[in-house]
Amino acid sequence: MQSKVIAFDIDGTLTNDISIMKNCIHQWNLHVGHQSFQAVSYDPSKVDLVKFPPYMNTEEFWEYTKTIHQYPEIDAYTREAIRGIRKLGYKIILITKRPNYKRHATDNTYTETAQWLRRNGIDFDQLICTN
Repeated sequence: MQSKVIAFDIDGTLTNDISIMKNCIHQWNLHVGHQSFQAVSYDPSKVDLVKFPPYMNTEEFWEYTKTIHQYPEIDAYTREAIRGIRKLGYKIILITKRPNYKRHATDNTYTETAQWLRRNGIDFDQLICTN
């Protein structure tokens, strides 16, 4: 028997946090200086909206700006759509380019993002965080 699986992206799909991301990048660029080799750019015309410069320490950026991903508003329509799809028997996989800030010793999906999703009533079977 085959399992039915559907995957959703988190940022910009489950949430609408573009304004938070733009502010976060602005604050980071003020922190390092706009002309710094560590400055980050945002370009809504590109598929990859956020461009990290080569050789930048992205871990430092994510640590400095991790609050952007802690409390963005979840789209109510999308939350209900996920609940409905889950009731139809689909397994839900959530995918994000957010880094894993914390890892439980035996469970790689245990992250601040997972906690935030659960606090907001989002049920899922697997969470994939990449950086």
